[in-house]
Amino acid sequence: FRKLCLAQNAHQALIEKALRSIIGLLRLQDLKTRKHAAAILRDLSASCFETSIFLHVGIISSMVELLEGSDKDLQIIAMSCLRHLSGTECIAKNLGDSRIMQAVIRCLFLVNEDMKCQIAGLFANISEYRECHQVMIAEGVISGISELSLTENKEMWQDCARSFANLCSHEEKQVLLYRKGCVKTLVKLSSSKCPHCQRYVAIAMRFIVSSVEVQKSLSKHNEFA
Repeated sequence: FRKLCLAQNAHQALIEKALRSIIGLLRLQDLKTRKHAAAILRDLSASCFETSIFLHVGIISSMVELLEGSDKDLQIIAMSCLRHLSGTECIAKNLGDSRIMQAVIRCLFLVNEDMKCQIAGLFANISEYRECHQVMIAEGVISGISELSLTENKEMWQDCARSFANLCSHEEKQVLLYRKGCVKTLVKLSSSKCPHCQRYVAIAMRFIVSSVEVQKSLSKHNEFA
């Protein structure tokens, strides 16, 4: 058992060293090399790889740097990597950071459907964790989801609806979500033919209208008309 433990530790150390070397390639001047390195990290993040290792080697900050850069291909690869990693709890909770959310929101306005799909998936994944709700709302994710809903894409709409289902379950945020236009976006998403999207919309609606203050506002402004 002692030998096995040492072998496992050595294996993890080797993996971390390899990942750090790949991250180092992201900082080179040659754009093609940087794209290859980013693609390696994206592909590994999508596999059954032990994703907690990515956190230790600083993968999140490296991907955020790419999002804040100017190359659209690198931005899309970085967003895809973060979206894959966001499916893991230890990573997702670390994505609930103001700088990260700001970088993600800025990428919303790139005219690229793949980028928007990655962002919608990222929002949906991190919305699963209540600890992330405050920064998501504060940094404009609600407006971001409304922007995403303008593109009619089945997968994107499903992720938008899932985000709202999770966010609206937070009782303390329901009135704020309503004031930020959540219900109007949910009404639009309700036109989806996807049963999963429809279910998430119904769940979100059920949560948000459970607020007495929201009920009064809906009645006053005839929101569903």
